[in-house]
Amino acid sequence: MERDPPVTGTVATRHDDWVDFRIGYQPAFNGFRGIGILTFCLYHAQVANYGEVRTALVPGAFLWLDMFFVQSGFLIISLLLEERYRTGRISLRGFWVRRAARLFPALAAVCTFVALLLVTGWGPVPGTWPAWRQLLATLGYVNNWVGIAARQPPFLYLEHGWSLSVEEQFYLVAPLATMWVLGLRVRLRTVTVALLVLAVASAGWMAWLAGRVADDRRLYYATDTRAQAFFVGVALAFAASCGLFAAAPGVRRAIRIAGWASVPIVVAMLQGTALTDRWVYRGLFLAASLCFAAIMAEVVQEPGGALTRVLAWSPMAAVGRIAYGLYLWHWPIFLLLVHHLPWRGPGMIVLQLGTALAVAAASWRFLEAPILARVHRGGAWRAVGR
Repeated sequence: MERDPPVTGTVATRHDDWVDFRIGYQPAFNGFRGIGILTFCLYHAQVANYGEVRTALVPGAFLWLDMFFVQSGFLIISLLLEERYRTGRISLRGFWVRRAARLFPALAAVCTFVALLLVTGWGPVPGTWPAWRQLLATLGYVNNWVGIAARQPPFLYLEHGWSLSVEEQFYLVAPLATMWVLGLRVRLRTVTVALLVLAVASAGWMAWLAGRVADDRRLYYATDTRAQAFFVGVALAFAASCGLFAAAPGVRRAIRIAGWASVPIVVAMLQGTALTDRWVYRGLFLAASLCFAAIMAEVVQEPGGALTRVLAWSPMAAVGRIAYGLYLWHWPIFLLLVHHLPWRGPGMIVLQLGTALAVAAASWRFLEAPILARVHRGGAWRAVGR
């Protein structure tokens, strides 16, 4: 397995309207993902065991998905901007090849596993049309919209695939939108402000729909309502490229205060909210996204800071490295174990988490990492130095 690249997040050269900002490998980002995915899996383990979310253990863990969305927006657009300013162009083919190599092999493996369960009937979900429709929608990255339109029944194997579809839809649009915006030759500060306005608009649209739509899936699964988190992450990327991390000491101090203040706020959100609360659709997702962005900004600004060191704790960073596979595999594994084993409670939850971690680690070691290494050797990473 290839070594991690060095930790970088440095400002190189200031130009008229942009700063040569490079975002390299960030162990703290992996650690942040590790905390998020473990908490989220614990949340789903409760649902699989008891059929409902018990308030004793992190009922607001669903908010971690917004952290993944914000982080994706920030990292992807940072790399696209870096490529554009270093090479004068953005390679659409290179970008989409990298995304496909990173995302599709593990997804195909999980979908194959689910197909076998549906054919054999070995799990709790019968091989009916709704289950097959969800599988096909997941492979086509339209799980979220099919789930909304078809009103899919709960506790299917790929119910969690909606967020992967939202992310893939972002990856489809992101390079095209970035090229279009840069072609307009608008100042990056103007773009940053416009992106924050779009984030507020997406949150406002969600809040407006919350008073008029009976089905929460239209609020929770839809790309237009969840775009707010991506807009926040993309805004942070553009802000970095126009000098956020090379700003005056007062700005850097404000970032530090915002980053640290966001930690207890996020903890309070995770403990004090539940998806059954209707008010969460009236601004909570945007507030969580802004807090996650503030924490990320402090991590990038202070690579040797205390918050960065805590998030970069190596065991959690290791979990973050396999977060994608863990997210893919955990839900079908949880349902399968609950179906075949008679007990419930902490012991079952430990077994569920341990099994999912082992499968995700094997997926990374034997499937995902070798494919990424092969693509890397083939040169598809050259455009952005990966």
